[in-house]
Amino acid sequence: MSALTHHLQTEISTSHLAKMTDSIGLLQHATYAVANREFGYCVDDNARGLLFTTYVESQEHLNFGLAKEQGVYLEFVRKAFNPENGRFRNFMNEAGAWVEEQGSDDSHSRTLWCLGSAIHRTRSEEHRKLAIHLFSEASKAMYSIHSPRSWAYAILAADEYLAQLPGTPYVHELLVEMASRLWREYRICAAPDWLWFEDVVSYANARLCQAMMIAGDLLAKPKMLNGGLESLQWLMANQRSKNDYFAPIGSNGFWKRGGERAWFDQQPLEAWCSVSACIRAEKITGDETWGEHARYAFAWFFGKNDLETAVCDPLTGGCRDGLHPDRVNENQGAESTLSFLCSEAEMKAAYGSPFKSSEAILF
Repeated sequence: MSALTHHLQTEISTSHLAKMTDSIGLLQHATYAVANREFGYCVDDNARGLLFTTYVESQEHLNFGLAKEQGVYLEFVRKAFNPENGRFRNFMNEAGAWVEEQGSDDSHSRTLWCLGSAIHRTRSEEHRKLAIHLFSEASKAMYSIHSPRSWAYAILAADEYLAQLPGTPYVHELLVEMASRLWREYRICAAPDWLWFEDVVSYANARLCQAMMIAGDLLAKPKMLNGGLESLQWLMANQRSKNDYFAPIGSNGFWKRGGERAWFDQQPLEAWCSVSACIRAEKITGDETWGEHARYAFAWFFGKNDLETAVCDPLTGGCRDGLHPDRVNENQGAESTLSFLCSEAEMKAAYGSPFKSSEAILF
């Protein structure tokens, strides 16, 4: 039994997440494994915290700690919504004061996605009612947002919502409109040597592929579904290092069309996005090769990466903030930790225990 297989047979550890969470919400940053209050909070991380608790809740009853944290995260999202402009604020300082009236387009749409997951997966009817109300109000702003990544998150949001409440007219309309926009961008940009949605491969990349394949599947549009699958295949083929490890596009320069891809810094968020997209591709197609891709990306956290060093800390559930060319970033912030925890929860939901894998893929 490999170390990873053994780990996945044990309970998910959330001790680091608990240390990062106070009565206001989930703090953004950590210095090493110690929560750093100086940088305050953001709706992005609290929405992801909500998402994680619902992933766990879909598989088992939440323990007292996670149930309490779910309430904290959902309340943070509620307070983040600004009814005057229909948008979520993002950043809050350490004193608990908002520092803006409106966050980024991506933070808004990511939060909508996480609310969709709460609607789909929570066992608390009170939490579901609040999530439905916020979703209804916040979804209106999506039509004036022009970011392909935001459209992708809105598709993921609609997918989650409709899984619980199929046939909801305004959510179906949201799905159709966002899918149309994303598919249009892909048809404009994609070429045989560049199967992508934009002229740069930047961040949260696999979410674009995941959203388009989901939309194609839900709307019975085979060309859209195939576009999502072929773009994901192309992305995964280009997320391999010379040593045949998973190597996401680096955040220090990204990958511009016609140029060289950045190899570093490699972010946990990219591994999670790839895990999620490949799991869904396997579910839609039944092709187990996608499951191998998911395991390949997940193994990055455990040391199957260019530095051959573990990024996650399975004993605490914490995760370091990424790979530099010569070292691991030792800080264990909220985004990185939740990228690992959500990947772990999705892998367990998809493959159960014991963990179905080829030892050759992992170690």
